[in-house]
Amino acid sequence: LESKVLVSLAERIDKVISEGKFGQKAFMAKLDTRSPKDALTYNSNVIRYRRLVEGEFDCISSLYFLLSSFSKTMEEAMTREITLGFIRAQNKALKLRSGSDLVQLFIRSFRIQEDLGTCMWYGEEHFEAQIVLREWDE
Repeated sequence: LESKVLVSLAERIDKVISEGKFGQKAFMAKLDTRSPKDALTYNSNVIRYRRLVEGEFDCISSLYFLLSSFSKTMEEAMTREITLGFIRAQNKALKLRSGSDLVQLFIRSFRIQEDLGTCMWYGEEHFEAQIVLREWDE
């Protein structure tokens, strides 16, 4: 984080986390309007997300890849597992441990940027965005 404002925001979030029920536990965060679930989908260069996807693919049975001739059923099963692997990795990417993690995730999200832009456009008296934190549940 390079901006003093963003560093300050991360520190405030860390303080809320340490004083709340989270302690050292992981959490997920969103605005009260929407989640940042798009943050890593559009940025495959984020190493954390790439590792999560690779980890999910490691879990897919190697039998799918060892078979030289796929039946239609095996092909469908492999496609389903790959799709589910991306979804699981995307969900795990929302698991946060610090205010800095939260700020970095929010910065990458078009959904969060759009909602904050709407808040700034209409003003706090008409559109007040709040950050919602929830304990991470595996």
